[in-house]
Amino acid sequence: MANRLPQELSRKCALVLLPPPSITAPIDAVRRLHDKQFNRWPTHINLLYPFVRVPSIPNDKNEPTLKEDIRARIEDITRNIPPTQVSLDIDTPCCSMHSMKRYSVWLSPTTQFIQTLQAALEAGFKKRHPNTRTFQPRLGIGHAHSGDGVDRIQAEIQNSVRNHLKDRDENAPLVLDWLIDRVSVIECKESWDRFEIIGTVGLGEQARHLS
Repeated sequence: MANRLPQELSRKCALVLLPPPSITAPIDAVRRLHDKQFNRWPTHINLLYPFVRVPSIPNDKNEPTLKEDIRARIEDITRNIPPTQVSLDIDTPCCSMHSMKRYSVWLSPTTQFIQTLQAALEAGFKKRHPNTRTFQPRLGIGHAHSGDGVDRIQAEIQNSVRNHLKDRDENAPLVLDWLIDRVSVIECKESWDRFEIIGTVGLGEQARHLS
């Protein structure tokens, strides 16, 4: 019962950052092989998950779209947060050990901007999303059953990004640059379905829906 969600929250909805297509290719090449959630979750960083229950209504094409009250709440929070460039650290991919045979490998940003953005959203939705632990932005790239498996995934993401950044200065840090200028709400209808975007809100002066 300790893990029971508040009635207004759902694990079928998340408020996330979705990296642009310009940097997802080398990440997806590794996720496809090592992330058991590849077919269900897009490449992302969770900001608030679980998120609101019943976040969408059908539009005139009978497609799910973000409810206006939720969109307006996000716009109010993000309009004072300007788009900001961050970098994902590829030189030192992170690892979490859940048990002796269960590890997660993930990428971390090199600055604190995402923590600042998440804290603002957390505060704005405080009645709906009680804070339970310190937020750490993570872009998951795979799962492993041993330390050797972790090393393998870390080496693969580094090689994949190096091949993607062919003109990179070899002496420069290995990073993927990402202009964060929007947040997205994603939803799945059933627990086995893929999460799909139902709404996107820009940061700063762009604080309006983009899709």
